[in-house]
Amino acid sequence: MTAILSAVHHKAAKQHVAFASVKEMDHHLMLHHQTHRFTANEYLILRILSQHSLTYPGVSWLKLQTIAEKMHKSIRTVRRTVAALEKYYVIKRVPVMKKTNGGNTSNLLVILPAESAHGSGDRAQMSGRTNTTSRAETETLPKKRSSESVSLEKNIKQDNKRNISEQHFRTLIKLKWKDQTIRCGSAYMEKVVHTLLAEYEKREAAKRRLQKRRQSTKKTIPAYDWLNEINAADITERTTWLN
Repeated sequence: MTAILSAVHHKAAKQHVAFASVKEMDHHLMLHHQTHRFTANEYLILRILSQHSLTYPGVSWLKLQTIAEKMHKSIRTVRRTVAALEKYYVIKRVPVMKKTNGGNTSNLLVILPAESAHGSGDRAQMSGRTNTTSRAETETLPKKRSSESVSLEKNIKQDNKRNISEQHFRTLIKLKWKDQTIRCGSAYMEKVVHTLLAEYEKREAAKRRLQKRRQSTKKTIPAYDWLNEINAADITERTTWLN
């Protein structure tokens, strides 16, 4: 079993060697460190991998559990750190399959060349294709609107007369949420919006009526005329301003 496992890994390691020597591997690791400023765990994992990548520079097949034991860390910490290094394109995991017994074995952990020396053009091209695809998907998103969103847009009109404050709107939501008559049916949200706007219009109309009633009962008191002093004995002069 050990001979088969060793042969499989040696064969796969020869296919994924990216460095001609250990010195070149160390140089690229230094470039990676200058670019990403690794954390203590990331630096320690790279150090362990480089120490076990001498036969095939940059390629080893340590199990994550073995790395965790060497670091005196949990397996979750090792998995999270390895995933971060993969995200930085510092290392990659290559699955290795056994021909006998038909099962997976431990992955190859391959140290990748630094972007400043190798692969920057290909990676930039891949990044450009990804950005182009994401922009195309973003442009097509507005066309894929559901019928419910279109219905809501028809009901919520952009009218300057309907500027509902956030606090007022929250109060109406709490009030209408308890109303069981609008909590059923397929167009539930449409009913909620319609009911909220109707309630808002009703309250605004009540405010306008109250303000109009207050203005109609307000009396203006004239300023005191110092030149033509009122005759206090004459009742008509004392009560003229009430008319």
